[in-house]
Amino acid sequence: MLTMSVKITYFVHGTTTDNEKHLSSGWNDVELSELGIQQSKDLTTQTADKQFNAVFCSDLKRAVSSATITWGDKYPIIQDARLRECNYGDYNANPSDVVEPLQEQSITTPMPNGESYEMVKERIASFLSDLKRDYDGKHVAIVGHKAPQLALDVLLKRMTWEEAFATDWRKTKSWQDGWEYTLYNKVSVADENDNLIGAEYMIDAIRKGLIRRASRVYVFNTKGQLLVQQRSERVLKPLMLDQSAAGHVDEGETYEQAAYRELKEELGIDGVTLELVATSFRTSDFYNAIYKAKITDHTEIDFDPEELKQVIWYNISDLDKEMKESPDKFTPAFKEVWSMLRDKLIEHENK
Repeated sequence: MLTMSVKITYFVHGTTTDNEKHLSSGWNDVELSELGIQQSKDLTTQTADKQFNAVFCSDLKRAVSSATITWGDKYPIIQDARLRECNYGDYNANPSDVVEPLQEQSITTPMPNGESYEMVKERIASFLSDLKRDYDGKHVAIVGHKAPQLALDVLLKRMTWEEAFATDWRKTKSWQDGWEYTLYNKVSVADENDNLIGAEYMIDAIRKGLIRRASRVYVFNTKGQLLVQQRSERVLKPLMLDQSAAGHVDEGETYEQAAYRELKEELGIDGVTLELVATSFRTSDFYNAIYKAKITDHTEIDFDPEELKQVIWYNISDLDKEMKESPDKFTPAFKEVWSMLRDKLIEHENK
């Protein structure tokens, strides 16, 4: 089944006159500084190898100017007020030393006469729903601000707000010329008995607290070792150890179709037979189907380095020992499934 998605490359606007005065602008409609203008010109060269179907930006001048300077002669620039910075209300254009500590205290409580970060997330979710409807299968650029980028981390990378703030590039001093996000298909949602009740965009399903369906695949080799993936530095739960392949069941898919797709997308493995180990298996926000696959020494594994750092073959005894001694190295979903279905997976393996 062909999986359609929207690829998003997110850029932040250039340096502003407020930035140079160490002020946090919020909705103060400030201009780019001379440095910001040059940064926007430089970005044209830095992104020369990228092609977009559309360029979106906040309607605040600093974002519009950045987008126009960088790509105005190549793409239409589409302004959208939903991409604005958080409205700091009474604290717009106040010293950053005052405003920045308030940001992490304003996740659910709005700043005086302003917004909370949850309110920013709501408008970004609305923007993403329209983007998925109108640009499915396309690659778009967004030029925006800090709060919308953190909202993307929460909505698309499933970070908590605390995680998003802690890993923000402004805090870690790790600027780059574009951050990649993917807006996926609608995902299947189920009731408390795993009856399919419809499909929602993932961001909406998470926001509504709906039960989603997922397929999880455990890949073994002829020696009985399990393939464990280590997530890359660029994704949610960076560098953590995870099950072989896993993902949502998309709209119109069966559990089995999703399992084959995830195996192909994450590991490049095709043409193998999946064995069902468990179905309608409940974990936190999911109903899951658990599969296993056995591959030969000649099976080629071709993973995306943007998503995975490496794959590791574990002897079962070594995996059990490491998961017991260093549980924080493993993703919660992996630990939960393994703790409950390990024996059944081994039983199937030893047939």
